[in-house]
Amino acid sequence: MEDLPINNGDWSWCNKQITHKRINAKLDRVLVNAEWLHQFNDSKVVFTPSSLLDHYGLLVQWFFDCSVGPKPFKFLKIWCLQAKVEKVVKKAWECNVTGSPIHVLQKKLRSVKDTVKSWNKERETTSDQLQAAREAIYSVQMDLLQDPNNQDSISKEREATDNLQHVLGLEEIVWA
Repeated sequence: MEDLPINNGDWSWCNKQITHKRINAKLDRVLVNAEWLHQFNDSKVVFTPSSLLDHYGLLVQWFFDCSVGPKPFKFLKIWCLQAKVEKVVKKAWECNVTGSPIHVLQKKLRSVKDTVKSWNKERETTSDQLQAAREAIYSVQMDLLQDPNNQDSISKEREATDNLQHVLGLEEIVWA
């Protein structure tokens, strides 16, 4: 067994204390054998923000092509919290379509789907907010790797953690 090194960090745990009592340690490891290294020679371990936990995430990455085709459309509950979505759906539904009732329904649903997909691309999604929140935590935690007792960075980590908790609450609505 071999310890796959972390590419961008020295430790995997922090007690999250604000004062001089802050402790960092390498408690978590990714162990691989020779067969793994042979099969996935481009694999690496990347430090990920700990967000709400005291352990930093260790993400094992390797690369391969996994194309599976287009994703099916799914209306997300989080969109209902957006004031503008009702107007977007109503406008799309009011499209002028003639034909049998089932044909009209199919065309109106397609119009709503296409319009909502387009609207969603124009706005900041929860995924974007989540990515930004994780990047903010990652950035401040990378600073803390360099200077673990920097009080400004420790305060920024708390703020970033609070923001991430808020965005995770929104993300929970998406998948509820």
